[in-house]
Amino acid sequence: MWFDLTKKVSLNKRDLKSYKVLQTSLYGLSFLTAAYLISMILFPSQFFEFSFNNSSAKSNTLTAVNINDSGKLKNGAVAVGENLSFTASSPSFFSKAVIQFELDKKSKATDMDTSKVSVRKAYRSFFYPDADPTEIENYIQARSSQIFGDGSLASYGDSIYVISDGQAMPIDSPETFIALGYDWKNVMPIDADQFAIYTKGSLLTLYSAHPNGTVFQTDTDKKYIVKDAKKYLLPADFTTIAAVRVSEKSFEIAAGCQLQKNWLTLRKYDCSLPLDQLQNMPGKDYMFDSKFSNDIQLQAINVELKRDMTFSNFNLSLNNLLKRSKENYVPTN
Repeated sequence: MWFDLTKKVSLNKRDLKSYKVLQTSLYGLSFLTAAYLISMILFPSQFFEFSFNNSSAKSNTLTAVNINDSGKLKNGAVAVGENLSFTASSPSFFSKAVIQFELDKKSKATDMDTSKVSVRKAYRSFFYPDADPTEIENYIQARSSQIFGDGSLASYGDSIYVISDGQAMPIDSPETFIALGYDWKNVMPIDADQFAIYTKGSLLTLYSAHPNGTVFQTDTDKKYIVKDAKKYLLPADFTTIAAVRVSEKSFEIAAGCQLQKNWLTLRKYDCSLPLDQLQNMPGKDYMFDSKFSNDIQLQAINVELKRDMTFSNFNLSLNNLLKRSKENYVPTN
């Protein structure tokens, strides 16, 4: 029913005209607000950042920022030939990533025009370096003999936990559970006596890597187990529940771009990477690698993940919303 007070209130011509203008404006504003909210839901953007001047700040939403996969930073100093990697985590799919690097005022180099950035998508832990499985034979045997071996999913009370390294690590939300690639049917209830064996571990969030004992199963039926930031190929006859599904194509499919100077600022360089070919890759982590043409000193990294307004993305967004609404249903026993 249209909002109309004129049925009960008598207005003169001048006031009636003003009223109609205000009424039309109200309808128009409501329509524009609704259209904006719908577009934000169907075509969202997400922003990520990292400050080298305050690398431990909670506002840093880019994770695993390090040099040459060493896990270490040099206060923003990156030499020619070194690889600066970082990760943006999101369960959504996107069409493009806009990357921006900001040079520190102390940086002697001011030219980054030939520097390049690339991105792949998967789970961060799946990209751990390969190692010799014989190194952890005892660990694998011990894990297989336990009811709740490392990497198991356990439900206790109102929470779901991942068992790893003698700890029960709580998962913070159903969204994170799904984003980590877990399946509700693989969750096993644990009683109070069993649960008391484990200490409470750190909270697993959307930004977390998979803990020790996680098994990844590829689309070619290879299985890998992760331990201490390494990945080990498992025997073909290894059986497990709660394996996280991945694709070996994650190693092959990537997107890249070359940095260009942002002429609106003095020390910023950016580029845009197409992500369409990565949309169907399983995983929540967009992992970026960057190599620079000069020795530089960085102040900050900014990443925007965007979903273009296209008809195909509209259909994908609707299907994804329906899928996530079903996946986020938490079954009760």
